Amino acid sequence: ASILVAVDGSSSMEDGSSSMTRARNMVATMYKAVENVNGINLRAIVWSGNIYGKMNVTNIKSMEDTRYVRTVEGYPTTPTHMAIDYSTKMMKRMKGRRKLLIFITDGQPEYMKNGMLMPTQTLVKMSANAMIKGMRRCDNILVLLINPTDFSQKCCEDIFGKRLIVTDDMKSGSDIIMNKFKGLVMGVLS
Repeated sequence: ASILVAVDGSSSMEDGSSSMTRARNMVATMYKAVENVNGINLRAIVWSGNIYGKMNVTNIKSMEDTRYVRTVEGYPTTPTHMAIDYSTKMMKRMKGRRKLLIFITDGQPEYMKNGMLMPTQTLVKMSANAMIKGMRRCDNILVLLINPTDFSQKCCEDIFGKRLIVTDDMKSGSDIIMNKFKGLVMGVLS
């Protein structure tokens, strides 16, 4: 099985909330759980964008790398459309019969191109299109939306549909993810 955890690294994930810390701990727990298990390919990425339209991706390939599950200075935005495209392409390249993409975010898409903020509804459409293409690469996608506003929840519902799970905080979200993760690992072991 292959599992990819794609964590939103925008500044709002760090600002006053413990979302990024909990995401880091959850990814570390996942690595710990599979360290002596053959047949599980676990990877994680942290993604966010800068004001010029570039996306930064930090690859997490091991337990030691989990310290890099954090926000990156100069990359405060949430380029959801780019993250969906990148993570589903990455999933397609990963080996394994069973695949799971876990996508974690805390709000609606936010993307700047050359210092100009793009309209949210345009980004929702771009993200929904990226999701349609992405589903052809990996159809087992679980999306966790943490403590959203009504507006950001509506945006994410339009993008992710029935794959969206809304939670009040990262703690309850990580419980849901760990149960799904445990089921996948047990399926490989049996």
